Amino acid sequence: MATITVTAETNGFSVNIDNEMYSYNKGQLVASSKNMTGDLVHLALPTGKYLHHFNIASDTLDIGGVTSFANAAALIAQLDKVIAAAPGASNVIGKVDKFGFNKNVQPGSYVLISSYGGTFDETNIMTTEQTYTIAYNNTTDGATATGARILQFTHIKDVDGVITEVDEIHILGSSGSDVTTFSGLGINRVIVVDFGGDAKNGDDITITATTDGTTQAQIEVGTSVTEQLLYHTPENVNFNMTRFYLTFRKTSGGGVPKLDIRLNSYSRITGGIYNVRELSGDTQRGNELDPSNFNADFGGREVIFVDVQTDTANTAINGSFGGELTVA
Repeated sequence: MATITVTAETNGFSVNIDNEMYSYNKGQLVASSKNMTGDLVHLALPTGKYLHHFNIASDTLDIGGVTSFANAAALIAQLDKVIAAAPGASNVIGKVDKFGFNKNVQPGSYVLISSYGGTFDETNIMTTEQTYTIAYNNTTDGATATGARILQFTHIKDVDGVITEVDEIHILGSSGSDVTTFSGLGINRVIVVDFGGDAKNGDDITITATTDGTTQAQIEVGTSVTEQLLYHTPENVNFNMTRFYLTFRKTSGGGVPKLDIRLNSYSRITGGIYNVRELSGDTQRGNELDPSNFNADFGGREVIFVDVQTDTANTAINGSFGGELTVA
């Protein structure tokens, strides 16, 4: 049990634990460095080194004047407000960096820019939590194989009533089909964090929602990380997208592809899909789109995705987007 007070200061904030004072400069902490286990909140530097622990069940807390918290998520929200409100402190609590490709875009319909492709709409978005089913080749990946052995999921889920981005670990078995012990509402990234001797996964690793069977992510053979222009925003944040970049080409055969690209957002609040931006690409004039002064703002509980259609067979597209997360 400890008495902990967090206070905004001139260039950042301070943490007083049983009369021992710790001071931190602006921008030293980010949202992704705060996570929770039950009643316990872990506060860490971006390097992952834990600084302090807050226990809402046993500690006497004063976080910027608030002394009572219904749950750990409420404590994290108040910590964000104190850090953001510090005079001169940055209100940036995290960054987004998404990248993806689709190597096989064919005429006919809009498809997601991701390694697994296909159409993407509200039917692909989980509105209730499901576990994830992982399909893999157990001769190349898994507990006794030389490829991928352990996966880290960065996904969103309900934590004490708040949709929160968390990291969770899954250790691959040896059957070729696993179901995670944890559930979620959508995947932002999966990365291989442990290998059996090789430096990459030996075959595709495809992750679907266990109940409805929709594809949620894929680690294509040899990439070790998901490649998809798809991002689920947590609750109580704003996302300012300031970077959007695409390249495209013809992979085989004749023709000069023309592409229509859409930046879309699905709202978990209204249940609607919104077309935020439309862009066009023409390989006869060039093979990249890099809009200057790009800016698009999104709130919490949105699903941001980029899809594309082409007029020519065998078109490939690669891209990325990014920006900053701030306290809502």
